Amino acid sequence: MSQFSAAVQRSTLGLHSLDQYEPLIGAATAERIAGKAKRVRTMRVAHVSSTFYGGGVTELLTPLTLMMNAIGIETDWHLIQGTPGFFGCTKVLHNTLQGESIESSDAERAIYEEVVFENATRLHLDECDAIIVHDPQPLPLITHFPDREMPWLWQCHVDLSSPYAPVGRTITSRLDHRKTASERAASS
Repeated sequence: MSQFSAAVQRSTLGLHSLDQYEPLIGAATAERIAGKAKRVRTMRVAHVSSTFYGGGVTELLTPLTLMMNAIGIETDWHLIQGTPGFFGCTKVLHNTLQGESIESSDAERAIYEEVVFENATRLHLDECDAIIVHDPQPLPLITHFPDREMPWLWQCHVDLSSPYAPVGRTITSRLDHRKTASERAASS
């Protein structure tokens, strides 16, 4: 374990060292995770979400980012900022991804895109080897980093089994944008 292990053991935010998870996941799984972590210890990973408190993403990222750092993977957690109008738009997006038929206005889409652009200008992700985006709120950030070749992973924490079709196509185009940008870079 790393230099942080002793401090992690005293943490009040939950389980954070791999050793603490071993009774829950078994020795073989803990060893497999440790082996995989050893291979990526030189990487810098950034998680991007929309809130530091409340909700499942926060409950997941709080111990995960601490554990990743404790096992030697340099891990950041970035928060996007937004206005009440922005978070109102993202609530509609969240609901439509779960199947509600709600149309966003041009004004709402403009608010959403503007706030995402503002976040892209303030987030410094250039030194990261991988970006993990949590939920749909920060997903459009990917369009503002077209020249970066680091992998972007989308960890969606909402039910996508029956999204409202127009919104499902918009999300797919966001994901396809990165693939297209990578293909353009490879052919240059």
